[in-house]
This record gives sequence, structure tokens and C-alpha cells, in this order.
Amino acid sequence: MMVPDYALIAEISLYSMGFVNARILAAKIVAMYRLCSEQHHYDYGMRAVKSVLTAAGNLKVRYPEEKEEVLTLRSITDVNLPKFLSHDIPLFDSIISDLFPGIVLPTRHHGNLEITIREIMHGFSLQPSPWFIEKVIQIYEMMLVRHGFMLVGSPLGGKTCALKVLAGVLELLGVRGLMDEHRVQYVIINPKAISMSQLYGSFDPVSHEWSDGILANVFREHATSLTSDRKWCIFDGPVDAVWVENLNTVLDDNKKMLCNWLLPPCLDFVQKKCNLMVQSSPMHLTVSMLKIYESLLAEIRFTEDPIGEAEEIFPALKVVDEKCFSSMVQKEVEEVTNHLVAYAFFSVVWSIGGMLDPASKPRWNDLSVGVCSFACRIVLDGHPGLCTGFTLYPSRPMIKTFGRRKVICGTQQGKRVCVFVDDLNMPAKEKYGAQPPVELLRQWIDHGYWFDRTDTSILPVHDMSIVAAMAPPGGGRQAVTPRCLRHFNIIAIDTFSEETMKTIFQPVMDWHFSRGFDISLKRYSRILVWATTEVYIQALENFLPTPAKSHYIFSLRDFSRVIQGLLLLKPDCVPQGIEGDHKLMRLWIHEVYRVFCDRLVDTQDRKLFFHIVKNVVQKQFKEKINNVFNHMVIGRDLSDDDIRTLFFGDYMSLKSNQKRKKAYNEITDMNELKNTIERYLDEFNQTSKAPMDLVMFNFVIEHISRISRILKQPSGHALLVGIGGSGRQSTTRLTAFMAETEVFQVSIQKTYTLPEWKEDLKKVLRGAGQNGTPTVFLFADHQIKDEAFLEDINMILNTGDIPNLYDNEEKRIIIEKITQLATAGKAKLELTPANTYSKFTERIQQNLHLMLVFSPIGEAFRNRLRHFPALINCCTIDWFQISIMQQELTGLKPLLMERDQETEELLKVIADETLEVEVVKRVVEADEETANKAAQEARAIKVECEQKLSVAMPALNDAITALDTLKASDITLLKTMQNPPAGDFDKDNIPVKVIAHIRRDFISSPEFQPCVIRNVSSACEGLCSWVRAIEVYDKVAKIVAPKRRKLEEAEAELKIQMEKLNKKRSELTEIKSKLDLLQNQLSQKLTEKKQLEESIKQTELKLERAEKLINGLGGEKERWTSISEHLEATYQNIIGDVLLSASVVAYLGPFTPEFRQNVLGEWLDMCKQKQIPVSSVYSLLNTLGDPVNIMEWQLHGLPRDTFSVDNAIIVTSAQRWPLMIDPQGQANKWVKNMEKSNKLHVSKLTESDCVRTLGNCIQFGNPVLIENLSEELDPILEPLLLKQTFKQRGMDYIRLGETVVQYSKDFKLYMTTRLRNPHYLPEVSVKVTLLNFMITSVGLEDQLLNIVTAKEKPELEEKKKALYLERAQNRKLLKETEDQILEVLSMSQGNILEDERAIDILSSSKQLSLEILEKQQVTTQTEKQIDETRDGYRPLPEWKKIYDSSQPEKMSLPTPWNDNLSTFQSLLVLRCIRPDKMIPAIQQFIAVKMDAAYIEPPTFDLQHSYKGSRHFTPLIFVLSAGADPMALLMRFAEEQGMGGANLQTISLGQGQGPIAGKMIEKAAEEGTWLVLQNCHLASSWLPELERICEDIITDCDRTKPEFRLWLTSYPSRNFPVSLLQNGIKMTNEPPKGLRANLLRSYLNDPISDLHFFSGCNKPEVWEKLLFALCFFHALIQERRMFGSLGWNVPYEFNESDLRISAKQVQIFLNEYNQVPFEALIYLTGECNYGGRVTDDHDRRLLLSLLENFYCQSVISDDCYKFSASGIYLIPRRNSYESYLEYIKQLPLNADPEVFGLHENANITKEQKETQRLFDGILSTLPRENRYPTKYSESMNTVLVQELLHFNRLISIIRTSLRDINKAIQGLILMSSQLEDIFNSMIVGKVDGVYVNGLYMEGAKWDRKKHKIGESLSKVLYDNLPIVS
Repeated sequence: MMVPDYALIAEISLYSMGFVNARILAAKIVAMYRLCSEQHHYDYGMRAVKSVLTAAGNLKVRYPEEKEEVLTLRSITDVNLPKFLSHDIPLFDSIISDLFPGIVLPTRHHGNLEITIREIMHGFSLQPSPWFIEKVIQIYEMMLVRHGFMLVGSPLGGKTCALKVLAGVLELLGVRGLMDEHRVQYVIINPKAISMSQLYGSFDPVSHEWSDGILANVFREHATSLTSDRKWCIFDGPVDAVWVENLNTVLDDNKKMLCNWLLPPCLDFVQKKCNLMVQSSPMHLTVSMLKIYESLLAEIRFTEDPIGEAEEIFPALKVVDEKCFSSMVQKEVEEVTNHLVAYAFFSVVWSIGGMLDPASKPRWNDLSVGVCSFACRIVLDGHPGLCTGFTLYPSRPMIKTFGRRKVICGTQQGKRVCVFVDDLNMPAKEKYGAQPPVELLRQWIDHGYWFDRTDTSILPVHDMSIVAAMAPPGGGRQAVTPRCLRHFNIIAIDTFSEETMKTIFQPVMDWHFSRGFDISLKRYSRILVWATTEVYIQALENFLPTPAKSHYIFSLRDFSRVIQGLLLLKPDCVPQGIEGDHKLMRLWIHEVYRVFCDRLVDTQDRKLFFHIVKNVVQKQFKEKINNVFNHMVIGRDLSDDDIRTLFFGDYMSLKSNQKRKKAYNEITDMNELKNTIERYLDEFNQTSKAPMDLVMFNFVIEHISRISRILKQPSGHALLVGIGGSGRQSTTRLTAFMAETEVFQVSIQKTYTLPEWKEDLKKVLRGAGQNGTPTVFLFADHQIKDEAFLEDINMILNTGDIPNLYDNEEKRIIIEKITQLATAGKAKLELTPANTYSKFTERIQQNLHLMLVFSPIGEAFRNRLRHFPALINCCTIDWFQISIMQQELTGLKPLLMERDQETEELLKVIADETLEVEVVKRVVEADEETANKAAQEARAIKVECEQKLSVAMPALNDAITALDTLKASDITLLKTMQNPPAGDFDKDNIPVKVIAHIRRDFISSPEFQPCVIRNVSSACEGLCSWVRAIEVYDKVAKIVAPKRRKLEEAEAELKIQMEKLNKKRSELTEIKSKLDLLQNQLSQKLTEKKQLEESIKQTELKLERAEKLINGLGGEKERWTSISEHLEATYQNIIGDVLLSASVVAYLGPFTPEFRQNVLGEWLDMCKQKQIPVSSVYSLLNTLGDPVNIMEWQLHGLPRDTFSVDNAIIVTSAQRWPLMIDPQGQANKWVKNMEKSNKLHVSKLTESDCVRTLGNCIQFGNPVLIENLSEELDPILEPLLLKQTFKQRGMDYIRLGETVVQYSKDFKLYMTTRLRNPHYLPEVSVKVTLLNFMITSVGLEDQLLNIVTAKEKPELEEKKKALYLERAQNRKLLKETEDQILEVLSMSQGNILEDERAIDILSSSKQLSLEILEKQQVTTQTEKQIDETRDGYRPLPEWKKIYDSSQPEKMSLPTPWNDNLSTFQSLLVLRCIRPDKMIPAIQQFIAVKMDAAYIEPPTFDLQHSYKGSRHFTPLIFVLSAGADPMALLMRFAEEQGMGGANLQTISLGQGQGPIAGKMIEKAAEEGTWLVLQNCHLASSWLPELERICEDIITDCDRTKPEFRLWLTSYPSRNFPVSLLQNGIKMTNEPPKGLRANLLRSYLNDPISDLHFFSGCNKPEVWEKLLFALCFFHALIQERRMFGSLGWNVPYEFNESDLRISAKQVQIFLNEYNQVPFEALIYLTGECNYGGRVTDDHDRRLLLSLLENFYCQSVISDDCYKFSASGIYLIPRRNSYESYLEYIKQLPLNADPEVFGLHENANITKEQKETQRLFDGILSTLPRENRYPTKYSESMNTVLVQELLHFNRLISIIRTSLRDINKAIQGLILMSSQLEDIFNSMIVGKVDGVYVNGLYMEGAKWDRKKHKIGESLSKVLYDNLPIVS
């Protein structure tokens, strides 16, 4: 579109409005805007012009008789003046005075408008400030001409208030019928308090419906309104654009709101001598003071108040003498006056003093005391003046409503709700600097309402107050907008002192030790608190949160965690005496270690903490730490590692042991501890679906104990920090099982979003709070799909709840459940909904434990700690150090080997003993068999005997029983008997005579019966029974005895018979053996006969088959023999080759080819050193590669270079799925072609159906390619990456998100990423096979060759592809044939000649292989011819010679380019290939095309410049770095006779300008010379210098002809242009190049002075040392061109250093016989040149260089060489001119070798020089001047504005640098903004860079020799190895 002609449009518009002079006025309007637009922060377009035209038309209608110039000027002023910044108004006035000369605007009277404004302001309790009234009028007038405009100003400037006043004015005017005005309907919206969709509306992608936003509804409501009211839509919030600077609001009148003598001095004192915790304006401090004062005054009421209760005291004070008080209330007046004074001081102290930082409060306190004393004297003396000029009106906020309110939000009637907002400044700023959460708060604070998110209606919120808290800005915390802070009274809360902390925690410990502890231990309540305080303070001082240790943040929560841990130990676990004391000390050490030490990340910090604890134990507990642990260490000092065996816990009782109460106690038996946890693990594995295979070494046990301690405490949460695989989740699960706590973990899937997250949170929170289930919420950082997850985690950690998580029904159920629990538990709680829900939250905090598993790798960890401080504040940090685990495992290896050896020895012993046992066992078994047989026989006899005796024994027993029943009387009766029976009667040997007598006389007698005898005597009854039993026994015994004798006889006979039988059996066995031998011999002979007959038959067949086989396989011996030998060698080396191959697959995938080769070389050497058989030249391709597969891969698009082939082998060999870094798409192309036939599915994680596609492929066994991965993998892939399959009904299944799919063994997964240098965390790397698939130079060259050939000769490329395909097929067929042959040979049993089928297969295979080999020969020959043709296109890289050359500018381009291109075109080609060599190439071009004189700077000729000067012509030296013309000028003055007193000099600077002016006048009158040095330092005085040069020195009457004014100045924009135009400008730039520098030295004073040159009495030594000194001077200056390689700091060595050094050399040579080299080196190196050197390394370098020039060899050698090339040397002694000639023949551009640098140093230097040259060329090209108009006022205005911008920039730079310094020291947190600045600083010119580690520039680290070596060609930077 064309730019409109503003002047023509304005002219036409003005004509249409009735203006006669329209053309002239239109031109003036346009000119005014054009001039104003020169200020870059104003941009005026057609709308601005249209506004002026509209205003002019309105004025023309209202004042038709007024002059048109006045009307136009009035319209310009009314429309534009309100827009200008205060310092732009003078410029605007100047512009309009030029455009409208002589036009004076008459004073305007706004009549009714101003009167109404004052009335409304009075009603609003506002002061009628003229400035404010003017602003209201300006808004009104702007409203008449523009339908939209913006009010810009600082907080408390009155913007919102002005709008509300104007609305009230318009309503009042409408009511009165004035000015045709009407009331205003307005809505105020903070656009940053709501989202864009809520503001403008949104489109639902699902329902395809549009939802109107707040703005749309407001516009619709206003548009459809039929009233004549004005409608305003006010946006009150930050602007989303780069806008004008804030207006400097004038608030002088408001300073009178308090006493003139009190507030201003306080504000001034604070501004000059104090620092605020939060930046604030004086107006904010004033308003804060008034708010406090007003609230205090509201409490003051007079007992007899004639004014009324609603009125405040201040309106009454105006009439205190006339109305209010009488003599009766004089005392009350005095009391009120005292209150006013006290309240005033109180308000000032807590408004101004409350915001000061701790360092400023003492100074403020001194001021307050002094002011208070002064004020008291004033009041006591009766002086008035407390309220001088003070007027305060009661605040009556105007609330207007439009329509009926649907909902009014707020708390119960008569109450107020207080909302606490923590971390107010934590929200990050968005693109335009706003903080939307803060703006949301400000929406209500400013306007009292929010918007309903459903229907965008207004929701007023009443009876609410906000209390906010925040940390001081900086370190990740933003500065809150002043528009929000100005509503708050800010109070700076200092950190707690030591005494305060002790006061807080001492009562807790006193209470604990009063609950059953021995009275002797109660003293420890104080000691423990004091010791913890000291450790806490030292932790704050020593362990600072540096960027590398951003989690080193300690707070009082950590202090309280130590106290909580101490409270866990009960009195019954503490023994009495010294052991109890030591146990309490160990408990304290354990707790401080768990809280403070567990988060430390390195050994150095842990050792420091150990020493802190050690010192505190000795200082506070008065005990040596060795004594405390005397049961652990004996005979040595305790170390930090010993503390690792200190355990306290309650987990030593297993779950099965329910009777034993768990007690938190010390654990001293490490073996029992290990066994206990292993038993827990066994129980866990028996019940868990996912058993864990853990090795219980110390590392695991330590972390289990730490986590158990955390779970023991209410609100115990942990932040487990470590890399993947460190055991964080495993130990947490086991510990939760030990604590009988449920584990909850979210299941992340592709569609897992915030709604699913909220549902999971509801589940876990209700389980812990509502059901009271102890729960561990295990949450890992790889599950963070949305950072909003962490916001909720942060809230749970802080409060145990998430606002608005539950809907009304869910909340009702929760409250009912908690109410039931509270009722059942008889809790003393008022059961209101708020209290009940609070109880629910308490139960969550008691039962829920968050275990956050985070990795410290990358920036995400630091950023999350910054943004979510509860991760540190509310969690106990446990840092998993992998290095500790490795150390333990390394220590276990020797022990394991020792155990293995012992086990082997034990097995040998057991084996030997087992053999002996077996021998003995066989003997015993034989004896046992014999014994058993004998026992069986004895048992048979015994049974028979017992059967016989069983008849007699019962009777005998009865008789004996009867004898036992005899009484004492019976005994007496028996005594009367002559022969009573004895108790020990020999029943087995009764005499025959006796037994015959008994049978004859007693047994047969009927009277000898027990029943008969009983009647006579009871004693005789027993005796009778015994006699009869003995008789029966004797009868049986007589029967058994013969049987026994018979048995013995039978056994003896059997023994004799068995001996005979055995002898016979032996003889029979011998005979059978001989017979069997004969039978075997017979059978063998028969078999041999049969085999011979069969062999004859088979031999005939074999001869026939052998002939066929020989004919078929002829000629294959050599090939198969070669293959066999190769396979044999491979077999011998297979162990080492496979070991290396496995290592390559496992570890080297992500690395570059060069790194792989280097590592493989080291591994190969290690294998050879350890005598592992390995191939001398190892190759992954030869070990695991299959030539046929490789050809197929390459046919499918795999690049042909070895690196890519190795990658493909790794892909197909690795057990983990591959993730290929593939920025060029090579892997993508290869996988797609290779798996195309297998129905490959290609997907991206960003696609909606990715998970469904993945599930189908897993189930049906199809390959999947997931491409374009980012650095973070979707957690849903984790089970798939880990191949976590499980068996179900005999089938393999895997979980994919919430679904379970069947797992096919044919499934394959490929992953690729387009990122060039992704940073994958270890958690990702251990789950995938990470591969670097970036293209190599070989692969790129091959592909480029393919492209070129396809373009030039497509038929050749097609034939190449066809032949390659044919060759691949042939190789495949040949491989199949060979495999078939090998299969037949391997499966053939016995002699192959016996297998006729095998012979037939081998014959046909041989024929096929011959055909294939013939085809391959033809294909190979054809391919060779094609490759030769293709290689014809390879001359393109011959450019490589030019690229690698150190002097490419001197080389000719390859043919035909050398002939076809001009010299300039050749320069363009060189610019593309070697831009660093453009300077010498251009010099060479100029020398050839023009002359060599144009590339050599001419000698500075001061005489020539002087001749062209006059007394009125200033001679100006334009200075440059390293050049000082003063010595040359002073020498020239001597030559011209103007030396000495005729030459005066003065260096300009602060205050020197007037002195210089007087010196100029004096020198002009006397005709002498004056030198003004460093004019650029006196920019403010330069205009005066310009005047002097124009008025004074040009006056011939006052100035003598001999006068000359010499000026020196660096280039400056402030230097007067007229002086440059009228003066003679000279520059003496420092020479560029070694040759030019040497030449300058010899052409300048004093060396050019022949008297000085020949003034030494040792001329030969003198001239050599002089030349060496000049060469040294040139060398150290030229080293600056190499940047940090030359000097760490670029020093300004100049001619004066050379001059004084040369004079010193001459003096010393003249005075000493021997050259004092040490003195010369000291003076030259340490004093003259070294005095400028500030860096220690630079000083060392300077002295090292100087020793090469000040040495004995310089004077003793004939031609001392300064470099190895021999180009630079000391010429033979000759005349002065001969030295000049020698210097002139030196190279124009010196190589780096003369400077002691590598040739690579030239690359960086020359690239910078080339860039500087091209930038200079571009900067000197002609361009359009955008700012032709110059006003003296406008220049000043622009200068002021730019200075304001620059000052603001300097302030930001200063603040950011200060914060970076603090962040590096750990004093504040490193915010993301500071980190960005720090990263930008890192890549600049600094010595040490920590981006990818330290690196070397100009050299390399020789990793084999372990020392610094020469750089490789074209390698500028070399990374240093990691130094531990």
C-alpha cells in the first residue's frame, strides 16, 4: 500500500470544516508531527493527524470568529500535550513556536467542568490539586476526539482515580443538564488477570463451538444498550507491547499530607543513608504511613463529640478553637494531642522503618530517637505545627452498580476472611514483563471483583483482606510490579537470631526430657538445642547454594527436623550413666547427619561437615568424639566413613513379630541389621507382583534407614536425588513395605493430562486423609508431563491440600466422613465445615509421605528447585552418590575372590573325605546286614519263649502283687512262721524235689486255693497265690529251655553249611567266567566276518560316489582352505573379539568415529596386556558383520562408510531398542526401506494415535519407527524400553499405559531424533541403545558423488544401482549355497561317501556357485569401469589443498578455474573457502593492481603537516591505542625552536577547561605553542573550545603568527565538527605487523637520532641488544592481535616503554664492562613493560619472552635467530640505513611461529581481521540520512532521554552482575535469567570456560604423554580431560 499524503488529506478536511487557510495550516500540522516523530519513542500516523483535525473542526464550530491559526494551535496543543513526557514539553513548545510564530493561546476557562471536578474531588476526599484537575480535563478533551486512548503513569499517579472522578463529573453534569453530558457505565478489566481465551473468547476444537470472552460480552452489552449513557471499557493492567517510558508524575502537593517537618526529613534520610528490602517510591512510603495513621486515628473519639461518630478527628481539628472544645475538655484535648504525636511516630516507624534492610535499621533507629526527642520538646513547649498544612478527609469509596447483582462472594455476615498469599514474587514474568497471578490479585485489590469463568459475569468479593509474604527480589524471585505493592504496607522481617532460635526450640526439648528421662540427662535439653543451633549456623555459612549445588538451602524447617528426630528416642531406650550420655550424643550426630549431611554431594563437603560436628561435640557436649564412638573405633581416630555405620531406627522388629513394640533405637549389630532387611526383602518378594533382586550392601542399607526415618515423622517427605539406576525407587518401595505403608504411583500414558492427574491426586489424598491409610506417594521426574504437576506437589508439601481439587459433592462426602471419625473419637472440635476440612488436611499431612525421585542432571533440576521452593524447604534431601556404591563394590571384589578360593579348597577336602566315608559305609552296610539277620533269628526265638512265658508271668505278677499288699500285722504273723518266703526267690532254679513236692501236696489240694486261704489269713492268701504262680512258671520254663538249646545247635550247624556253600559258589563263578569268554570270542569272529562282507559292498559304492564328488567339487580346495584358516584364526581370538564387540555395542554407540577408534585402541592394548586372545586388527564389521546383510542394508539406503555399517550392526545386535541421533535422516531412510516388507509403521509421539499404533504393532509383531523424538521420552514407553513383560496364561504380555497387550517376539522398535546434539539424561541412556547416526565425511562424499553422477549421467547411476543390486543377490545366493554345503557336511553321519543324497546336493550346489562366481566377476568388472567413470567427478575436492594450505592466497586455483576466473573473482572464491586469509590476499591484490606502496603505511611526517598550518589552524592528533605523539611533538618543537618554555601542555579533565581557556589566550598573545591533551575527556567544555577557536585565535590583532594550538583526542562524537573542518587532522596509528612495528621503532625518536644510535662505547653489543629490544617491543605488541592466546589482558604497550628501555640499555652498557642482563631484564620486564601487566600469567610470559632477547647468545652469535624458521634474526653490524633495509625486506605478515604460537593461532586472528575489514567496508557505504533536521533543544532532549535509557541499562547491568556474583558464591539462588546472562558471559572472552568443560586454545592435551602438545591442523580448541 502507498503511504498516504497526510498534507493533502489534512488540507481537504480543513477546507470541509470551513478553514480558509487550509493549505498552510495542513502543512504546519504535518510538519509538527514529522518533527515530533524524530523522537523514536513517539510514532505518529494518520490517526494522530485525524485527531487534530477533529479537534480543530469542533473548535471551529464552537468559536467561528476566532483566528484559524489560534484554533489550529489550540487543537494541536489539546490533543498532543497530554501525551508528552515532562522533559519533552520544552521541545514541543519550541516546535510550535517555530511553526506558529507570534501566536499566543488565550487562557482557557473550563467553567462548569472545573467547578464540577472540584465538587466531585471533595466528595472523594481528594485534594483539588491544579495538576490533577488539569489531567482530568485533558482526559475529557482527549475523549472527545478519540474513542480509544491510554493513560500511562507510575503507581499512585492518580490514573484510575482520574477516570473515576471524570465519571462522577459527567454524571453530575448530566443530572444538572450541563454540557450535554450523561452518566458513565464502565467496566474495569485487568487483561493480565485472565487468559486470552477468557478475554477474547475461544473456539472448542471438539464441539466446534465459540465461547464469548469477557470483552465480547462487555462490548455486546454496551452496543445493545439503548441509554444515552457513556460506555467505558477500562483495561487496567500491564501493556503487551513496548511502550513509552513511564510518566514522571508530579506529586509535590501530596507532600503536605503530613507535618512538614517530620516526613520529608525521614524520607530524605532513608533515600540517602538506608537501603530498602523492596524498592519503593517516596509516595508509596507516604501512603503506607497514612494508612497506618488513619487506622490508629479511627480509634480516637471524643467523649462528647459534637461532630458525630462517623467523622474522623482531622476535620474537627480545623475548628478546634471555635467549636469543639471548652475548658472542661482541655485535658482530653491534650491527651488526644499526645496520641496524635505518638501515632504519627508509630506510623512513620512502621511504614518507612519497617521496609529497611537489617543493616539500615540501626541508623534509622538513631534518627527516630533524635526526632522523637525533638518532637517531644516542641509539644511540651506548646509550639503549634504538628499538623501544619495538614488536611485529611475521611475515605468514602464510591460504589456504583449497574443492574442487579446475581452473586456477591464473601464470608459470613459480620466476619472478614483473610487470604494469605505466600511467595508473592515467585511467579515468573511473561514475555512483556507481567506476572499474571499477581495481576489476578490486583484485579480484586483495585476493583473489588473478579470474573466468572463460566459466563464472564462480574463476581464482587466483599469482606476480604490479603496478607502476602515474599522473599527479597533476586535469585529466582521477581520484583513485583509497584502497582500491586503500593496497596500493601511492607514490613521487612529479619532472619531469626541465634537466641530466637534457641527460645523457640528450648521449651520443646525441656518438655521431652521431663517425660521419664533420668534427672542427670535433663541438662541435655539445653545442650542439644545449642549444638543444633551451632551446626545450623555453620551449615548456612559453609554450604552455600552455588549453581552446581543449588539444593544447598537450609531453613528453620531443617532445624525442626533435627529436633523431631531427637524426640523419637524414648526414655526407656536410654541407659544410665556415661553410656546414656554417649547414646544421646550419637543420636544427635545421627539426626544432624540425616538432615544436613545427606544432601551433600561430594567428599570434600562431607569431610567439612564431619569436622564441624566434631568441633561442636567437643565444644557443647564437652566430650571427644572418639570417646562417643569408642565401641566402633579402637586405636585410631574416628573418620567420616565411620559415621556411615551409625544407625537409629524402629525397623528391627519384623512384621510377623506383632507383640514386640517398635521403638526408635540405636542399631549396633550390622550383621543383624543386614539379615533383618534381607528378611524384609524376602517377605516383599513373596507378596509383590514385581519382586526386586537387591544386594544388601552398605549403600542400600544406609538409604533404607534414612527413608525409614523420614516415614517415621508426620509430614515426612523426601527428595531423593540421583541418576537413573541408583536404586531410589527400589529402596523406597522396600522401606514402605517395612513401614507397613502403601505405595502409590501414577501410571503415565500418552493421553495422561491434567484431569487424569487431578483424579489420581484425589485418590491418594482421600486415601490418606479420609481413610487414614499411611501412604507413600512415589513420584519421579520422568513422570512430569506438565510443570503444573509440580505446582500441585508444591502445594501438597506446603499445606497438605490443593485448592478447588474437589467438587461440592466430593467435599460433602469428605466432611461427612471426617465428622463421623471425629464423633467416634470424641474429639474436642467444633464440627464446622471449615474445622472438619482442616481436620481432613491434618490427616493427610500425618499419613501421606511424598517421595520425589529426581535426577540432578541438566538444567531442569535447578529450575524446578528455583520455581518450587517447597521441594527443598519441606523435604528431607537424600543424595544417592553412585561413586560411593562403586567404592563399596570395588572393596567387595577382593573379598569375593577370597571366598571363592576358600570354597574351592573346602570342596576338595569334602570330596576326599566323601571317598573315605563311602568305603567305610560299604563295610558297615555289610556288617549291618549280617547283624540284622542274626537279630531276626534271635527275635524269633525270643518271641516263641515269651509266648510260652506269657502263660505263667501273669500269675507270677499277681502273686508278687499280693505279697506287696501285706500289712504290718501280716508281717507279724509271718514272723511266727519258721521259713517265710523270700522276696528274692530264684524262680528259674527251683530244685526238682521241691517242685515235685509242691505239685503233689499243695497244687492238687482243694484247700490250697487263695479264696480258701483268705478266710484263714490274708497274708497266707498272697503266699498261696505266689506258690501256685511259681509252679506254673516252672512248668513253662521247663518247656522253653530245650528250645533254646535246640536253637543254638541249629545255628552252629547252619554256619558250617554256609561255609561249604560259599566255597562251591566261588568255584561255579570261575567256571562260568571261562565259558563266557569263549562265547564272546566266538561272537566277535562271526561279527567280523559279516562286517567284512558289508565293507566290500560299500567300498564299491564309495568309489563311484568319490569320483562323482571329486568331479563336482574340483577347484574349491583353495577357497575353502582359506576360509577354514580364517575361521580358525577367528576361533582362536573369539574371546577377545566378542568382548570388544560387546563393549562397542554397550558403550560406544553415542560417540564419534574418531573417539570410537581411540577407545578401541586402548581396549585392544588392555586385552593384549592381560593376555586375552584377540585379533591384532579388530573390526566390529569382521566380528559381528554379515557381508550379505551389509549389502542388503546398503541397498536399503545405509551409507557405505564403516561408521554407518557399525551403527547398523549395533542396531541389530543390541538387546535394548535403538535410539538413533539422526539429524540428516540417514537412519530414518534406512529403517523405512529395510523394514518396508515387514509392514513397518511410522509414528510420532505427538500424534494422537501413536499409542494405539504402538499397541497394535506389539500385539501383531510389526516393526515400529518412532521419529522426531525430543530430549525427553514419554513415560508411557518405559515398560516397553525395559521390556517389562510378564506371563499370563502361558503368554507374554506388557503394560502400555493403562492397557495390557500381548507381546509378540517378532516386534521391533526403532527410534530416531532430528536433534543434532541432544542431551539425554542417564535415565534415558540406560534404557535404550543410543547411537550417533550423524553422517561422516566419507558417507557425505559418497552421497554427493551419487547426486552429481545422477545429474550428469543418470543412465550410469542407474546401471550402477542395478549392478549393485545384482551383486547383492549373487552374494546372497552364494551365501545360501555355501550354507547348504556346510549344512550337508555337518549333518552327514560318518563318511560322506556313504550318503548318496548329500553327494547329489553337493554336486548341484557346486554348479550353482560356479555360475554365481562367473556372474560376480562380470559384475565386479563392470562396477569397476563405472566407478572409474564416477571418480572422474572427484576432482572437486582438490580444493582441499587450498583449504589445508597455510598460504592459500599464494596458490593457484585448480584447472579450469585458474584460467576462467579473474583475480577479483578468485578473491571471492577464496572468501568462501578460507575467509581468514582475505587480508593477505587483498594486500596481494592491491600490490599487483595498484602498487605495494598502498599496503605499507607511510612514515609520519609532522614537518609536512606543520607547513600547512597557520596560527588560526588547530593541529589535531587523532589518537589510537598504542600511539603517543607527545615525544615526537616535543622533539619537533625543539627542532623548530619552540621547545622549553615556548611549549606548554595541559591534560584536560574535570575542572581543567577554564584553565586551558586562559592558557590559550596567554599563548596566543605570546606567540608560543600550547598542547591540549585528551580533549575527549572534557566533552562539556568542548563547545567553549569551539568558541575560542572561532573568536579568539582567529583574531590577528590578539594572536601572534607563531602561535600554534595542538590538540590530542581519541575519536569522540562530542568533538566539535567545526574544529575538525578547520583544523589539520593527523593520526599516528600504531603499526600493523611485525615489520611495520620494527620499522616504526627505528624511524622514531630516539633510535632515529644518529647521535643516540652511535652513542654507546660498545657499538657491536649495543646494536645487537637494541635490535633485540625493538624486536621484543614489536613482538609483544603484535601478540595482542591473537586475543587471549597472546595475552590474557590486552595491554597498551607504547613507544615510551621502548624509549626508556633503550636508554637504560645504553646507560648500562656505557657504565659496565659486562652486560648486566639481570638488571636489564628486571628494569625492562618488571618495571617498564611489566608495570602495565596485571595478570600473573602474563607477567610470567613477558619475562619468558624477554629472556630470549636479553641473553648472552644474542651478543655472542653472529646471526642470532628469533624463530626456528630462520627468517627473523639479528643482522650483521652495519650502518643505521642497513638496519632499515633489512627490516623492509622482512615479510609483510608474520607467521605465528615467530610469536611462539601454533599456526592455528592465525585462524582466529585473521578471521577477526577479515570481519573487521568487511564491517568497515559496509559501514562506509553511503546511506540515507534519517535525521536531517537539527534543533539545539532537540539535541539536548535526545541526550537527556538517551542518558536516562543508558542509566537504566547500567543499573540493570550492575544489579545483574552483582546478583551473578552472589549466585556463584551461593549467597542467592541462580535464577533462570541470571543463568542466561551467565551463559552469555561464558561464551565471551574469558580465560576458563565451563560449558563443555575446560578447553585449551592454541595447544592440545596429549592424552598419551599426559602433557601439553602442539595443536592439530585446523583444530582451534581442544577439550581438557576431566580432572578429579
